[in-house]
Amino acid sequence: METGGCAGPDCLQSFDPPRTALGAFDPYGVQSDANVIDNLIHEPLHPLPTRMANSTETNPWEDAIEQTHTGELLPLSEGALTSYAEGRPPGEFYAHQRWDEFRPQREVVTAMTGSRTNTGARDSLQMHAYSAGEWGPGGLYHNTVHGILGITACAAISEQTSCESLANPDTNPDDLMCKWEAGVCSGKFNGTTSGIAIKFHPNMPTQSEQSVWTFDGTFPPKLLMARYAQPILLRHYNALPIKYEANRGFGSHFITTHEHNGHNPAESDGYAEAYFLPGQYYDYHWPMQLAGRDTMTHPLAGTPCDVGEELQISAPSPQVDGAGNVCDYGARLAENVSGDPAACGWRPEVHQCVNGSVPIPGDAMETMSTHWFHDHMLDHTAQNVYKGNAAMMNYYSSIDRANECLDDGINIRFPAGCAMGPTSWGNRDYDANIILATKAWGQDTETYPGNGDGESEGQLWFNKFNVGGFVGDVMTANLLYKPFQNVRARRYRFRILNGDVSRFMKLAIVVQREDGLGELPGEAPGTSYDRVPAVLIANDGNIMEHSIPLDGSMDFDRDGDLSDHHGIIPLQAIAERWDVVVDFADYAPGSKVYLVNMLEHQNGKKPNRVVTLAEILSGTYSGCDAAVGKAVEWRVTACTRPDGTPASSCVAGGDAMAHQQDMSMDPNMYRPGNANGPNGTPATMLPLPKMDVADLEGVVHRHFEFGRGAATDSEPLTITQAEFADASPGSFPAPSNPDSFGWVRNGEGAVDDELHQLKDAALFPDVPWGQAVDGSNLLSANMNRVSAAPQLGDLEIWHFKNGGNGWSHNVHVHFEEGRILTRDGEPPPEWEKWARKDVYRVGPMEESSRELTFAIRFREFGGSYMEHCHNTQHEDHSMLVRWDIENPGQFKPLLTPEPQWNGVTFTESRWIPTASAQNSDVVGSPVVGAAWEAAVGLATALCPSGATGAECPGATKAVNIAPDEDLDGLLDFADNCRSVPNSDQVDSDGDGFGNMCDADFNNDGWVNFGDFAQFSSAWSTNSEGGNVTGQFDMNGDGSLNFGDFNLFLRGLGKPVGSME
Repeated sequence: METGGCAGPDCLQSFDPPRTALGAFDPYGVQSDANVIDNLIHEPLHPLPTRMANSTETNPWEDAIEQTHTGELLPLSEGALTSYAEGRPPGEFYAHQRWDEFRPQREVVTAMTGSRTNTGARDSLQMHAYSAGEWGPGGLYHNTVHGILGITACAAISEQTSCESLANPDTNPDDLMCKWEAGVCSGKFNGTTSGIAIKFHPNMPTQSEQSVWTFDGTFPPKLLMARYAQPILLRHYNALPIKYEANRGFGSHFITTHEHNGHNPAESDGYAEAYFLPGQYYDYHWPMQLAGRDTMTHPLAGTPCDVGEELQISAPSPQVDGAGNVCDYGARLAENVSGDPAACGWRPEVHQCVNGSVPIPGDAMETMSTHWFHDHMLDHTAQNVYKGNAAMMNYYSSIDRANECLDDGINIRFPAGCAMGPTSWGNRDYDANIILATKAWGQDTETYPGNGDGESEGQLWFNKFNVGGFVGDVMTANLLYKPFQNVRARRYRFRILNGDVSRFMKLAIVVQREDGLGELPGEAPGTSYDRVPAVLIANDGNIMEHSIPLDGSMDFDRDGDLSDHHGIIPLQAIAERWDVVVDFADYAPGSKVYLVNMLEHQNGKKPNRVVTLAEILSGTYSGCDAAVGKAVEWRVTACTRPDGTPASSCVAGGDAMAHQQDMSMDPNMYRPGNANGPNGTPATMLPLPKMDVADLEGVVHRHFEFGRGAATDSEPLTITQAEFADASPGSFPAPSNPDSFGWVRNGEGAVDDELHQLKDAALFPDVPWGQAVDGSNLLSANMNRVSAAPQLGDLEIWHFKNGGNGWSHNVHVHFEEGRILTRDGEPPPEWEKWARKDVYRVGPMEESSRELTFAIRFREFGGSYMEHCHNTQHEDHSMLVRWDIENPGQFKPLLTPEPQWNGVTFTESRWIPTASAQNSDVVGSPVVGAAWEAAVGLATALCPSGATGAECPGATKAVNIAPDEDLDGLLDFADNCRSVPNSDQVDSDGDGFGNMCDADFNNDGWVNFGDFAQFSSAWSTNSEGGNVTGQFDMNGDGSLNFGDFNLFLRGLGKPVGSME
């Protein structure tokens, strides 16, 4: 079926199937033709997305599928097509929720395909346009491969042959750095990603199209930059082989995409059973709304914007209309077209951007920052993610806009830069994403069908039969082995994702010294190392109430040892994100700083031990884990003056170029126990969402237990603890270790060994993994079984327990973040106390516990979601449960989709007896809940030591950023001058900044001597009797005088709008 030649809104984009060199259909190939994939990226979206799945277009690969794989495809029902272009399940069950209310305002198109050389197709889509700050000419990151070396070394050459033959001295002669164009030698990768091959290192082979599958099929890994209240339509094409076996031994050509942990409707959450097939696309609708947006507003809730930009925001329905009538569920979801804002129903509002922010509905305390999205294919998540199906996603808000210069009283000003403009958002000069993951390669030298000769050496390898957890032996960062990054001598924000499939990590930061005077000896004579302090600011993408200083000043473990978190980040489970701030200002240009992995694995069961920094850095570590050691190298570079010479420092107000000066906040101001708020109260970054005892009283408790040897619904399994006191035949002696347990499985006995790990394979086979929910049998995954079903709007308490506690699990709950209340009945550690979480560690490792309890809300969207171990080999082998959010009045569970080549069918689903909040006689585990509440107490769980929330009696109240900084009666969102009172809001030049704080007369974004020249000229005119008003009359008193001059001086040397 041909798809070319049509570009209308109702026809398919050109997406032809892969072909051989002779033009025949190739079932073993991927569609990686740049003319096809790059056109998908740049063409206007067609066919246009629809609320329900497109049912009018057939799969453009249907002919190839029929001829090479399935034979003739038959319709599933009378009148149905024989295949479908869109893989989303049809009908209302998978229709986009609240589609009209949150219609997409931005489209993103990508294809999952095999390895290909980058063509630079996304260069023109970069917000920095390779023209601003460190991404601009001469900046640290303008050259995307060789960095500053690629810029300076090439620019120094004036002869073509020398230019085109210059290779990277650190790698190999084939790693050429320069290009010759129009008589000029320049860096081959200046301002472009074109030419970047799929290699883990320049000295390694190019990965084949069957070995590595990524978004667009290219390196570097992708980053999606999104802002709140701008709904996104992600159209994801499946360009993978028609044949499953065209995968070099691992990975599935069926895929689904999970945005972890987006507040997204279920049909766009990447449900494991809602996968789509080669040749198809899936339209994911991500509304980008704050949680709680239906029921509350907050003065800090906002989205960043460009001054003068218009944004359409959906205003939520009131709960009660103007006449006092309750707006029921259906009325709230309907559009209000009456023109009366007090009537039931949502309504669109158009907002003009003032000061770079637009207010939005929702709980600002639910603001998220660092996310990622990845494959979630049933039984194949680990293999597909390992293969490259993963990317990061940054959420931008008025609170966390990635602009360190805009001091508006709302923006927290984390390190980022502001070179794109004084009210810009999404600056990444000093804000970097890092995906850490271990890999293995070179283990499989077979040639696979469709994989040509010579494509076996050094290829990515995975052992899919290692169901306990596969850990690679080589650490990569952003899919590169031993990478380095040049950094300025100033603060940086690093968003670190553990993107592995089975490996836990514990990271440290050290700086190398050559004077031999460091704390930790190195391998070479005279080489030593010191720890580098860092500050933890966010956990799982959630900005914390208090920052966590990792500088040896706080004894987090209360063990008397301050060194165990001095330059050492807390243990990081698979899928957890740590946002840390590192200040390189104390290290001389040329210094090398390293990110080091300290956590040793022998297998995927659990971490084996924390290797000391002394062992690693001295070279005396003799363990078998090659991924222990240095993972990333940062090379400190001086800031520069405008003339290109090194600046004395990067500090604000110094001699460095303005865009390099460090204007970011000091995260240490917000550490636990600080007194930096008014009158000595604690200052906070982002307080936890309000939750008090009354909210938790009477809520449903649910209990989830994780273990091995699970049964199925058709083969039940009963496991109970043995009665050691029973002396009757068949009973078992108590184990020597009182922490071990005896068990009875379907009437037969088994005893834990001293390591708490069941070994009797006849009674407890290695697989499948499973979960016991609310007292059920330990069951393997079944996508038709609903294990929990809270009602939309509910708040519940969930309890996680590790069964035998011999293995480590990191459990991910889709859709919502929870607030950890206790670990083994005790308060959680500081880095969990002050943040919400979506990944919860249980198991026998440090900074973990056997049991964990958290509170979680369910708002805005419904449908079928998942909870699972994010050791994805455990997930893929059945440690996964389905849970649903039910709409009010729902009386049966949603159907389960069953995708296939000729369409999607549905099968019936069922609740376990305790699942449904609306339909079960007994919901959850009330006995577990009562016991926990009696042992801990709700007030104690909500108010651990140091708590600052208003719900905690006697607590020292936290002070967050004031919404009306200058107290002029205008909230900061609506105030065009936030630091100086100006209730009249006069803005003579119409640039969005009120005259009282706008000394940027030449509108270049900064108040500098160019503005002073204009001000001086106006002053002279005024002294000669001229009538100078307008923008120079900053204080609005009708004349130009020292009052205006004082205001000008307050802004001099700062971005426009900053008067502090």
